[in-house]
Amino acid sequence: MPFDCGIKDFLAAKAFKDQKIDLIICDHHNPSSILPNAYSILNPKQADCHYPFKDLCGCTVGLKLIQSYVSKFDVKIDFSPFYQLAAVATAADVVPLVNENRLIAHLGLQEINKSPIEPFSILFSKLKKYDNVNIGDLIFKIAPRINAAGRLETALIAAEYLISDSDQAEQSLNKIEIINDQRRQLDELITNESLVELEALPKDRLSNVVFSNKWHKGVVGIVASRIIEHYYKPTIVLTGNDEIITGSARSVKGFDIYTVLENLKHYFVRFGGHKYAAGLSLKKENLEAFKIDFEKEVRKYIKKDDLIPKIIIDTELSLNDLFKDNDHLNTPKIYRIIKQMEPFGIGNPKPVFLFKKLLILSPVKVVGEKHLKFVFFDYSENKSIDGIWFNSSSAFKLFGGRQTVNVVGTVDENIFRGNKKMQIIIKDVNLV
Repeated sequence: MPFDCGIKDFLAAKAFKDQKIDLIICDHHNPSSILPNAYSILNPKQADCHYPFKDLCGCTVGLKLIQSYVSKFDVKIDFSPFYQLAAVATAADVVPLVNENRLIAHLGLQEINKSPIEPFSILFSKLKKYDNVNIGDLIFKIAPRINAAGRLETALIAAEYLISDSDQAEQSLNKIEIINDQRRQLDELITNESLVELEALPKDRLSNVVFSNKWHKGVVGIVASRIIEHYYKPTIVLTGNDEIITGSARSVKGFDIYTVLENLKHYFVRFGGHKYAAGLSLKKENLEAFKIDFEKEVRKYIKKDDLIPKIIIDTELSLNDLFKDNDHLNTPKIYRIIKQMEPFGIGNPKPVFLFKKLLILSPVKVVGEKHLKFVFFDYSENKSIDGIWFNSSSAFKLFGGRQTVNVVGTVDENIFRGNKKMQIIIKDVNLV
């Protein structure tokens, strides 16, 4: 039986051993110096593992087991469903999209667009997404729904959905949609409560640790990521009613939170993870001492530069450069070149451009409650382009009238009712 997070499940491994059940652990988290007692362990991060690529997600480690079995016993199977599932897991786990992960994501997307498994086909049909499924669709449309079931109820609901036929998939998806709506509500509620708690803490702190016995443990990881969007610091969110409390840690770019937690492992009943994310459990009575020591350890390692969110700009781009050399489908050449670099993600980020001195042509609109919609114009080139700035409605009050701005963002096609139109996916706007 494969386990994700199993590399530190010593009690579970012992239970299998006691029952004389052979256990194969598939994992991608950092192992301890002592390994669980199992029939076999597949984890590229083991010290003695010579597998050349170390950053596979847990699902792809499971795929490696299937590939090895098929090769050894000369079994003929259709790998398309496995590549599709591995691609979704690769996108959802935010592993670097380089090397083999990039290939897995590419193959999976290829199969999803050619012949999606029934559960994905039904989901995209409901979302009116009939073609051109991309890595963003895996991250923002499939992954949250699948994860929601395990976060709030049981992962078996998601598993049943992923292996079901048409009728069963429809029923399972309806159940998952209800759970995902609940997850969104909990996510927002707990994030707001956390931010209120953090507002009262010293401003010079270099870490965030929050706890409540009322919070649902299934969304604490999401909440930790949300907090980092407001307070850009290594963050831990904890919850639990009993003697043992449980939580998730998330880090800022470039800072290895796993090393910090490894130095504090004497606090943990259970702990595992990697550079940017970890799960942990500790005794509630030790929480205050842990908070103090976590802050001390973060201060030892973190640099002032780590606490400043950065946008790496690849180059300046004019609207004229963007729109020249369109093909017969009205797609600019530069965008066709960018598409060849897909799929994008950590380790292979989408090119980021600086557009200077664009005029905000019409009043900025709030769309979808949280996003800002712009129309930009460049008089020198007589070109206009739309822009969308996600989750930025709090900045609405900064914009009034026809202002000139510098815009940093990526470029993408907005396809609406079959019509394609270029737009800027905004990362930041600077009033000139």
